Amino acid sequence: MNNSNSQVLPATFKLKDGDNANAFYDIHPGSLGQYQVMFTLDDVQRWTGIYEDNFPWKPNQNSQLTDVAPPSIFYYPSMNILEPIRYFGEKPGEESPRETGPGGLARMWMELHGPIPLNKPIEIDAQVTDKYQRRGIGYTEWGLDAFVDGELIHRHRKAWATTVSQDELEKWPEKLSSQRPPELNDESKIFGPINYHTSQEHVDDLEGPGEINNHTDVEAALANGDPGPRAQGALAFGLLSRLMCEQFGDDFYHSGTLDIKFVNTVFAGDQQSANGAFVHKENNRDIYRVWSENQSNALTAIGTASIKTD
Repeated sequence: MNNSNSQVLPATFKLKDGDNANAFYDIHPGSLGQYQVMFTLDDVQRWTGIYEDNFPWKPNQNSQLTDVAPPSIFYYPSMNILEPIRYFGEKPGEESPRETGPGGLARMWMELHGPIPLNKPIEIDAQVTDKYQRRGIGYTEWGLDAFVDGELIHRHRKAWATTVSQDELEKWPEKLSSQRPPELNDESKIFGPINYHTSQEHVDDLEGPGEINNHTDVEAALANGDPGPRAQGALAFGLLSRLMCEQFGDDFYHSGTLDIKFVNTVFAGDQQSANGAFVHKENNRDIYRVWSENQSNALTAIGTASIKTD
């Protein structure tokens, strides 16, 4: 793949300009085009700061890799491929003309196929992969495949849940739930935890300077009776990615998968802890259950990770 004339996307920030939109009404299955992204050391430092990770970054202290980016760093490129859309929802004071209710990031998953280099163009093939309903909620799935010198290094996907009208739901097929995360067994050994303070500062930093929305507007959240703004699901996903990297290093970074569902709201100020445990072997892969909990021991995210074995 060689897209030398492709548009270069911001690496760890939102698009500078763009539209607010609704994931179910405004995104449709099909190609989103080809793009480029390039990660710098400054991007990595920004990302590790948000996640309280080590910098300079490498998967773990035993890793042989240098000058690479952490796998969760594809979060913003996978949002920016939706250009000109840069945010889902209405700005404070806006009213939506559509019959919609609560919605948000429901699931995020990735496949790791190789190192994410610094200061080198990464070619992106972007697509909306599916659109469907489940239990009265509309879902839109999209993502990217990332290539370096024609070789696939990373695959990243998201599913966004949207409450829509019954008339709209009837236009789309019902889809069964994805496979449940594997249960622990007598041989499962838990690793972790990694503890993380989901501070308002981290939530604000992920959004970027000047953003006013349901992640950053403290006064609006308190007026709504919430303990703080809602934290992004990307923070739990990145925390679980960090868990797998620290536990398994280069093996996970070169061949891992991570598939996470977000099950409870996290608010700015919450404490999150990430844990994992081996469950079984399947098709030359080690399968793990991974999860994060808040300070009340309530699940915030849960899913499956895997690593290729010989």
